[in-house]
Amino acid sequence: MFELRTTKKTDEQSTNCASTEELFALAHNQLAPGDAARIRVHLDTGCKACRRQFEQLQTLVAATKSLWPQAQVHH
Repeated sequence: MFELRTTKKTDEQSTNCASTEELFALAHNQLAPGDAARIRVHLDTGCKACRRQFEQLQTLVAATKSLWPQAQVHH
């Protein structure tokens, strides 16, 4: 089972951390290129908290797609 939590920043996170909403949008490829690049740099520089949350979101997105491959999300 998957659980998505929006939490306050912890000691493990920095002020440069992406919000849950930004990470979710990145997992869905719905961010502007500049925003996506900024967050990917942050993930690649070793922020464990953001990396862990992003990996969980990617797993959730993949699971959703496998359950409903024909479903389309409209925003």
